[in-house]
Amino acid sequence: MKTWLSRRPFVVDTFIAVLLMGLGVLEIRVNRMSLPQFGEGPLLADIAWSAVTCLPLIWRRVYPLTVMVAVVSLAVAGQFAGVYSGSGATVAMFLAVYSSGAYSHHNRRDLTRGLLVVGVMALLVVGTFVPVLGHSDAPVEAEAFLILLNTAFFSAAWILGDVTRQKHSAQARLEKQAEVLQSQREELAQSAVASERLRIARELHDVVGHHVSVMGVQAGAARRLIDHDPEKAGEVLSAVEESGRDAVTEMGRLVGLLRSDGDETPGPQPGFADLDAMIERMGDAGLDVTVRR
Repeated sequence: MKTWLSRRPFVVDTFIAVLLMGLGVLEIRVNRMSLPQFGEGPLLADIAWSAVTCLPLIWRRVYPLTVMVAVVSLAVAGQFAGVYSGSGATVAMFLAVYSSGAYSHHNRRDLTRGLLVVGVMALLVVGTFVPVLGHSDAPVEAEAFLILLNTAFFSAAWILGDVTRQKHSAQARLEKQAEVLQSQREELAQSAVASERLRIARELHDVVGHHVSVMGVQAGAARRLIDHDPEKAGEVLSAVEESGRDAVTEMGRLVGLLRSDGDETPGPQPGFADLDAMIERMGDAGLDVTVRR
């Protein structure tokens, strides 16, 4: 479920915006019915105002700066005009400022946010200390507390947005590094396979070359013996046949390694330890072999 939602941010943002709008309308209507100071107002007007301040959040990831300017400007204008917006507009402002920091990569992001927040705070200060523009009859101390509260409000949204953007950027860098490392691992694996195949090909050349050389020597000996010693020549030809079978067996094994990923390690080539066995095979083939040690 979480993966499905993470792949559909537009659906998530639409749900959040509609939910805030609905809760805002519900709060406004309840307060109008239970608290006389809020007065009465038409339902459609309350719905329209909540929609104007909350529904722009649907596009908060696509146009974060535009949504922030629209939501904050409308909400603040409504407060100064005496329009009761409810908590929905307050949460919408927080999300709008947060989203501008979390999802905007515009080079004037901080300038736009700064001008908007400073402008809002300036209006609050003017509304507090200039009675003509004041939007309530509350004491100056209460208005000063309201200014501090709004400062903390916008600061928290600003900081959380920046932290989220930095987290996303770090995650994107890690994913990019992981892709690079994966690509390098694949290249190294392919290089290792190619090197192993080359080694096996050389091994094939050495093995087959060895057996073919022995077969050539044995065939030459058989040719010399076939006229005056046919029985001995037959023994030599049998040795040629055995060498041929050995060559085919070794070649099949090495070709099988070439067709695979080269995980299997071929056996070692004949060395000095196998010299006596090779001499014996030559002797069985009717050849006189002299070894100088």
